[in-house]
This record gives sequence, structure tokens and C-alpha cells, in this order.
Amino acid sequence: MENRPKYLAQNIKFYSEFPQGYNMDIDYSHLPSLLNFDFHTLNGILPLTSSRFKFIGENGEVNGKKSSVVLVNPLPEEYEYFEGIGVTEFQAVSIVVNFYALEETEPKIVRGLPYGVSLVPMSRSGKIDTWNIGLLKTFDLEELCQEGGTVFTEFVPFKNWSKGLGMDYSLFSNITKNQHTDSIGFEWGMYFICPVFDKKEILISENSTYSKAINAKYRNYKISRYFKPFTDTKPRQIWGCESPIELFLLQGLYIKKLFPEIQMGFYRNGDIFPNY
Repeated sequence: MENRPKYLAQNIKFYSEFPQGYNMDIDYSHLPSLLNFDFHTLNGILPLTSSRFKFIGENGEVNGKKSSVVLVNPLPEEYEYFEGIGVTEFQAVSIVVNFYALEETEPKIVRGLPYGVSLVPMSRSGKIDTWNIGLLKTFDLEELCQEGGTVFTEFVPFKNWSKGLGMDYSLFSNITKNQHTDSIGFEWGMYFICPVFDKKEILISENSTYSKAINAKYRNYKISRYFKPFTDTKPRQIWGCESPIELFLLQGLYIKKLFPEIQMGFYRNGDIFPNY
């Protein structure tokens, strides 16, 4: 990014260089509530579909009623389901967050205020690197999907990522990095995409306070952004600032202790919803 306002570096701590040896945390309150919910449910093998539940059958109880229960770690029946529909390869997707400011909340702990959330497919030599079903069976997906830990340097969510590197956070946080902290992407979890599914069967939680039309908009967006298989290694932004100007404005407001909710949609009937 070019033409950064000089007063940002003068007024925002850790703006020009990531602090050495710090642990990271994220301020979830700066994410829209609906995205926050999604943020904590994007794990395991997705999307969840009615045919997948039907194949599993009633294997547990929900609110005292027999039901099909799917956990982050797939059941043997789920792997049978995937093999039955001809799926043996899955795309691993990292959830990557960018922060517009870092705040030291405790000694050697910084909390990031997010301005962008992106999805990054696992790749090797510039090509999508898939996971074979046999390999997946050997992992604890619940632990794997919640680990995170990879840092993407020179990563800006509204620009193509081409020059940066991916490395383990423990290594990165102990090396002096002379780059702006808002251009660092932090992996905050991951999930796996099953490439074969019927859109009509995808199960997505709806917000009971939203209209049918708004829920339908979110559903279409989530299917196209969260679950559509990647055809190349280009990151897919799902929320956040869309230009350097928006980011600089957000940081300028932060200096004045103002914390706006970004990307909100204002509708003619007076409704206001987060606009991904």
C-alpha cells in the first residue's frame, strides 16, 4: 500500500513493526455478530448437507429428541458417505485475519482489531494442494482446525497476495519484521471443503430476526464464498475494508477512539445489516 498518512505511524502503537515475542489474541467484538458465529463454525469438513445427515441416520439426541449429530471429527459413516459420492480429495482452507491496530492487553500479549477476514487455500508450488481422505482419517480435525498459527507476510485482503511468505507464528513473532502490521495476515483456524454437493441440500443456520429475503441473501453469499471449491490460489476476502482509503480512515478514527461498525447495509425499509 502506498501514500500511508504519516500521522498513523506516529499515533498507533506497533503500526510500523510487529512486536517481538508477543502472543496474539483477537477482539471478536469488532466482527459483526453473524460473521462471528460463522467464524466459530467454519471447521471440520464442510458444507453440511441434508443427504450427509440422512446417510448417518439418527445417532444421538438434540433437546431430548433423536437426531443426526455431526461433530468436527467425522464419523466413520461420514467418510463412507464421502467415498460413496466419489470424493477422495478435500481442499484445506485457512481463515486469515488482518488487524488495523494492535493493543497490548497484558505483558507480552497483543489483541488485534480486525479489518479483514479472508480464506486462503492450502497450496504448493503455486497450485492447490488437496488432502487425501486417507490422510484426513489420521488427524484429529477438531485440534487441527482450531490450531491456526501460520502468518502470511505482505498480505493485504483487498490486493492479490503474491510476494509474501507463510511461516509459523512462533518463528515470525521472534524475528524483527520491518513491515506494517496491517499487512500481516494471521491464520485463525481452518476447515476442509468437500468439492461435491447439491446447493439445495446445504444446511445453514438462519437468523430468526432477519427477513426471508435477507436470510436468502446471506445463504447465497456464504455458499459462494465459504464452500465453492477454489480453482486457483488467490485469497477470497469474505468481509472487511475494500481499499487502502477505507483502512486509513478506520485507523484515523481509531486514533480518535472511535470504533465504527464497517460494511453495514442500509435498506429502504430502515433495516441495517452487516453487508459482507
